Amino acid sequence: MQSLDTLICYGKRIAAWRMGIDVDHERDVKLAPSRFGLEAARRFARQLGPLA
Repeated sequence: MQSLDTLICYGKRIAAWRMGIDVDHERDVKLAPSRFGLEAARRFARQLGPLA
């Protein structure tokens, strides 16, 4: 993660996906997710595996 904005944007999604939760709601944030960023975050979440 290169900044706090990046952590908030993608880190919460990675954690949620690892817990089996889909992120549907987008709050008003400084950084909107890009298609590339979402694809990379999904890939990282799959590689890290589920949280037990």
